[in-house]
Amino acid sequence: MQLRVRANKQEYFDFSNISNDKHFMVQFNKIANQLIKDNQVNLINYINEFIIQQSQTKIRNNEIKQNIQKEKSNYEQGKNYNQSFIEQQIQFTRKQVFILLLMMYSNAIDKDNQNMQQSGFYQINMELIKQSQCKQSQEKLKCIHSYFINFYNRFLKQDQVLNNDQQLNQNLKQIQDLEKEIQEEEYKHSQKIQYLNQKIEMIRNQLLNNNNEQDEFVTYIRRTEFRQYNQIFNDQQYLLSYFTKNKGRCEDYQNSVLVNFADKNVGGLSLDTLNIAQEEVLMLTHPEALISMLFMKPMDDNEAILIKNVIRFNDYDGYGQTFRQKDEDYFKLIQNSSFKQNNEFSQQKEDVNKLTQNKKIIKNHILCMDALYYKNWQLQFDQVCINRELTKSYIAFSLALDYTNNENISTGKWGCGIFNGDVQLKFLIQLLAFSKALQDNKQKNEQNKIQDYKNKTERMIIFSAFNDNQFDDLIQFYENALMKKDQKYCKTIIQEIENVKLQIKQQNNYGPNR
Repeated sequence: MQLRVRANKQEYFDFSNISNDKHFMVQFNKIANQLIKDNQVNLINYINEFIIQQSQTKIRNNEIKQNIQKEKSNYEQGKNYNQSFIEQQIQFTRKQVFILLLMMYSNAIDKDNQNMQQSGFYQINMELIKQSQCKQSQEKLKCIHSYFINFYNRFLKQDQVLNNDQQLNQNLKQIQDLEKEIQEEEYKHSQKIQYLNQKIEMIRNQLLNNNNEQDEFVTYIRRTEFRQYNQIFNDQQYLLSYFTKNKGRCEDYQNSVLVNFADKNVGGLSLDTLNIAQEEVLMLTHPEALISMLFMKPMDDNEAILIKNVIRFNDYDGYGQTFRQKDEDYFKLIQNSSFKQNNEFSQQKEDVNKLTQNKKIIKNHILCMDALYYKNWQLQFDQVCINRELTKSYIAFSLALDYTNNENISTGKWGCGIFNGDVQLKFLIQLLAFSKALQDNKQKNEQNKIQDYKNKTERMIIFSAFNDNQFDDLIQFYENALMKKDQKYCKTIIQEIENVKLQIKQQNNYGPNR
C-alpha cells in the first residue's frame, strides 16, 4: 500500500522552545498556528497527490522501457534524450516550505503507516530530537530553531503574513494541473508538451514578478532513467571535462550544485537523535531540503533527485559527534539585535535590518545520489558495481546540468565513508560520468537551439578533499596529468579504471584506506 501523509488534528501547537525572547515567541506562536490552520489541509492534499503520482509512474515503466528497446539504434547514436527518462517534480514557495517545517516540528503531520516510524530513516517529525538530551540532537535543534527565527525575521512581513493566499494557491493549482496534463501527453505530442511548459513558465514568472522572496519556488525533482549502462556509455571518444580541487568542504563553493552523498532514503538520519554525516550536514544547513523526507520515496538504482534553490540558513564546525551549529553572517545582525519598542530605537533597528538585507544570501542546489555500500570492500571493483555507480552518477549529473545554468558541480569523496568506497575509484567514476553528462547536455542544447548556449561558461566538476591531504594529493596528481596537457578523451579514464582494477587483483593486502 502506498504510504501517505496525514494531519494530526490539534487546536494549538506550542513553539515556545524556539527562542528565549518571550515577546518574539508570542508573535511567532500566533502566526505559526494561524499558518498551519489555514494551509495544513491543502498542503497535505498536494503532497499526497505527488506521492500517488510517483506510484503511478512505476506502472508506466514497462511501456517506456519497451519504447526504448524499439528505438535502441537511435539511443546508440545519441538521439532522443528526452524520451529516455521520466521525471516527477513538486514545487513549494519558501513560505509553504516554512509551514511544512512548522508542521514537522510540531508533530502536526504524520504517516499512515505507524510501523515505518521505528526506523530513523522514516522520521518525518522532530519529536525524537526534541525529546533527546544528546549533543547531536541539541545541535540539530539549533539548526532548526535558527531557521525558524531567521526566516520569520527576514522573509515574513508580519502585516501581510496572515493575508488571504487565495491567488497564490490558484496559481499553484494551475501549475499542478498543467504538469498532470504533461504527464498524460508524454511520448505522444511533443509540440503540445512544449506549449504546456510555456504556460507553466508564464505563470511562474508572474509569481516571481511579485519580488517577494518568501514566494520564491523551491523545487524537488526526481528523474528515473530507463537506459542502461551500455546504452549511455556507448562512446569513448568524448572529451574529458574540466575539473579542479578544493582542500576544504564541498559547500565552500557557494551558489553551486552540492552533491549529497545520500542514502537511498533522501534526508538520511537528519531527524534521528544521533548521526550527523555529510547528508545530514547538508540538510541541517539547508533546512528547506528536509521536507523532501515527506514525499520522496527511496531512490532506485536508476534514479536521482535534485532539490533546487535552497537557502543556506546555517553554517557549522566539526563533523559527526563534534558537529556544532553556527549562525550565517547575513542573519547574525537581526538575530543578535534586541531593541526597545520605542521611537528612539525603531530607526536603529530599521538601519540594522537594511544592512543585513544587503548581505547576499547563499542559495544552492542539492543533488542527491546514493552510492552502494560494500561490506566486502573488493566487490566495488567488479564491473557490475562500477557500471551501477557510473550510471547513478551520470543520471544525477545530467539532471543537475539540465535544470541549472552556469553553476558548477561541487562534490568529493562520494560513498567513501561508512559505505567503504575507494576514493580513487569513486573519483574516476564521477569524472567519467560528469564528462559524459556534460557532452550530452551540450548536444541536447545545440539540437534544441538553446539561445546563447555557446556563450555560456564551460562548466566543471570540483572535488573537495574535506582536509584529507591524501585525497587532495590524488586530485592534484590527476589534474597535473590530465588538465595541463592537450585535451584528453574519456577513454583515458576508462583505461585508468581498468588499471586500478588490475592493481586490486595483483595486491591482496589493499584495504579501504589504500
